[in-house]
Amino acid sequence: MTSQLNEKKHQEKPQSPKDRKAKSPDDLQTSSGVMGASLDIIYKTKKIPQPLILLLLISLVSSLLVGGLMAIARNQQITAKESVVLQRLEPSPFYASYDQEKLKAYFKGVWDSQTDKFVMSIRMEGGKFEWIVAPERSPGVRHFARGEFRIDGDILVLEKKENLGYSFDEQKRWIRYMPIPFDNINIRYSLEKRNMIWAFSEDELARIKGVTGELISKSKDTEENSIIVWKKR
Repeated sequence: MTSQLNEKKHQEKPQSPKDRKAKSPDDLQTSSGVMGASLDIIYKTKKIPQPLILLLLISLVSSLLVGGLMAIARNQQITAKESVVLQRLEPSPFYASYDQEKLKAYFKGVWDSQTDKFVMSIRMEGGKFEWIVAPERSPGVRHFARGEFRIDGDILVLEKKENLGYSFDEQKRWIRYMPIPFDNINIRYSLEKRNMIWAFSEDELARIKGVTGELISKSKDTEENSIIVWKKR
């Protein structure tokens, strides 16, 4: 009888912590199981087991593949954006006969425009521009845009940069600079001696939001077109 009780107690003896920590074959098939078993081996043998090395290599390759696919997707988005037709207006035959390189050279420099509503300046050089607008009613604010321009006959296309950077006037640090809200605009221009006149269609002017678009819309010529008259500095 005593021997039977001892045998029963022996059978019902709880597992030791060491026994409970033992990994089953199913556990070792998972990444967490491999990691746990590998840590035990590292602790005991001071060596990195091959399953852990394989797991790390798989993780590294997966990360590189995901990163590469994301980069490709970003490039495709950028390419798709750049492929959008920026020029929406057709050039006039008169300016199409002009030497395009001479026209670009004529644009180079700083141009100013002033009315009772605003003061503007635009610097154009090397296919890049910086446009600054100072509204008369807001002396502490400047509106600005930077980007690239190109010319096709009498059509000027301004494409604003996404990252405009930070602008400030060292002599007037209290002035606040705000981006001119537009992406790209088509302008029909004409040249008169040292003057350059920008004429905006209603559709193109609608692309310039906020104060700048409002100011330009109030500047009209004799035919009631919205214009900016620039004088070369």
